[in-house]
Amino acid sequence: MKTRRSLLDLRERAEEVLREGRPGAAHASAHDMAAVGTLIHELDVYSAELEMQNESLRQAQDEIAASRERYFELFRNAPLGYLVLDQDGIVIDANAAALAQFGRARADFVGRPLTPMLARECRTAFARLLLAACGELRRGACELLVGEPSAGGRSLHAEAVLVPHEHEAEGRRQVLCATLDVSERRRVELALARSEEKYRSLFETSRDALLLVTRAGAVVEGNPAACQLLGLAPAELASKRLTDLVAVEDLVPVMQLVSGELSSGELVECSCLRADGRRVPAEASAARVHADLFQLIVRDTTERARAAEERGRLAAKVHQAQRLEALGKLAGGIAHDMNNVLAAVLAIGSDLHETMKGHPAREDLATIVSAARRGADLTRGLLAFARGDPAPHRPLAIADVCRGVVALVGRTAPRNVRVVAELSDEELVVDGDAGALGQLVLNLCVNSIDAMPDGGELRIEASPSADGREVRVGVRDTGQGMDADTLAHAFDPFFTTKPTGKGTGLGLAMVYGTARGHGGSVAITSEPGRGTSVELVLPRSKGRVTVLPEAASPRSPAPRRRALVVDDEPLVLRGVAKLLKKLGFEPSVTLDPKHALEKIDAEGPFALYVFDVNMPDLDGIALARRLIERDPEARVLFMSGYNPQRVPEELTARPTIHFVPKPFDMSGLFEAVRVLLG
Repeated sequence: MKTRRSLLDLRERAEEVLREGRPGAAHASAHDMAAVGTLIHELDVYSAELEMQNESLRQAQDEIAASRERYFELFRNAPLGYLVLDQDGIVIDANAAALAQFGRARADFVGRPLTPMLARECRTAFARLLLAACGELRRGACELLVGEPSAGGRSLHAEAVLVPHEHEAEGRRQVLCATLDVSERRRVELALARSEEKYRSLFETSRDALLLVTRAGAVVEGNPAACQLLGLAPAELASKRLTDLVAVEDLVPVMQLVSGELSSGELVECSCLRADGRRVPAEASAARVHADLFQLIVRDTTERARAAEERGRLAAKVHQAQRLEALGKLAGGIAHDMNNVLAAVLAIGSDLHETMKGHPAREDLATIVSAARRGADLTRGLLAFARGDPAPHRPLAIADVCRGVVALVGRTAPRNVRVVAELSDEELVVDGDAGALGQLVLNLCVNSIDAMPDGGELRIEASPSADGREVRVGVRDTGQGMDADTLAHAFDPFFTTKPTGKGTGLGLAMVYGTARGHGGSVAITSEPGRGTSVELVLPRSKGRVTVLPEAASPRSPAPRRRALVVDDEPLVLRGVAKLLKKLGFEPSVTLDPKHALEKIDAEGPFALYVFDVNMPDLDGIALARRLIERDPEARVLFMSGYNPQRVPEELTARPTIHFVPKPFDMSGLFEAVRVLLG
């Protein structure tokens, strides 16, 4: 303003000098000329100053223009979204980032109200913030939501800051709105929250014990399974260290897990210490959660240990069954061969014993026959072990069988042995042979009595199983018991702990065979000094107990009838022929089954055919079938030292066919012939 005033003053003075000097400029005074010179000089000075100020003004204008250009360049290209809004929320301007964030073209965005573009849940907060920025000139921040992610279209989650603008256009205040797209961050945060929720859910519901543990072994947190495993409340668990929870001998490998020395996922077996002092077998592994924080996963292996123990027990049981089966096959083969030998000895010996009445050697023959019969009992026991009970089965009440044994044992047991019977009143019917089952229970009782030389209690039990499908028969004593090695061989034939001459070792072998032959099982539990318990399990029968009629009185067969005997053992053939002669038959014998067919064609028919079951080339069963084709009414007596069940049902069902086990004497053969011929 000073410069402007000075210029005006100089101009007025210059004009005044010119007016005064115009009529006679040549006569102007020196004073006036000096004044004009001074004026001209001042005009030059002020002109120079004015030029300098103009230059400064132009530079300032250029800087303002450049700054404005930089502002607009920053506005247009900033990574943040920038919006200029008026007080009603109309978009006055928007940069490229804002257009991209909202997913709109400029023509479809500028000049339109922003609020309707927002999600409903954030419109109210934005309107309040806009009102505060325009009315109170107060800046503020809020979240903006555009679109619905579930709708599949464009969605925006942004953080917005509203700043009041000093500039007004047409009397309307403006607001600058900066928006930062946090959609991806929100998605990550949401995924992280869901992951945390899922982890927390897994952590809380996991059946394995989970412990968050520091590298130093301090427990930070444990899940409910860990609290249950260790018998601690959550607050108590959080104050513990691994030294309090893991057995000393297992602490080193567990600490190696939580220190990262062992690789992630490596398993370590250990024993956990419960609050009540009990030890729990477990396996542990660890995974790093953070720099010095590990998740220790502990799994209770108690059930696995029990299962392994059970598998071992079952494997031992299967091994024992396989071993006994192999022994059974061996015993059966031996018994079959021995029966053929004993059959000859018993047949010829009993014949000579009857013939040599009054002879001095008759007493020796009686000894031979007695020894042969004892041998027959031994082979019978071997066969019972090898193939189970061969006798026909019928429905019977097992409690009645046990009562008969209890009555017998009660009369014969030593006075220092107390016999106790616990027999169910319920009718427990099984399909079996009463004689074989009675002998089974009796053998067990005899063994129990022998195991109690100083007295004790013998208990015989019979009861239904829990599901009612089986019947359990138990014989228990309070005797000496057996060690593990003795128990492992208890069912082996000829295995006995009794002194020489006191037992054959076939008692429990026969028990095993009889149980198997009845479709059941037998198990022994015993410990030295704590007695022995034997439990027989038999399938329950749906049949009814019936009373068999008494057998008719024997009648001697008609004399001098012809009989054909076929056996591949010469001694057996000779012995059977002698017995048949005593019974009034004229025996015709042959060692060759094929030759027997020729004899039948040439000399037949015979009143009686006696065939050995097991013969080479053509066995007794095939021979009988060919015979029946020729003569359906032929009377066939099968004999065998092995298994009568080898004879097929199609033959045994015929009334003209019967079976007699080897060895047999005169009375045994007589009874078989009586049944067959009547």
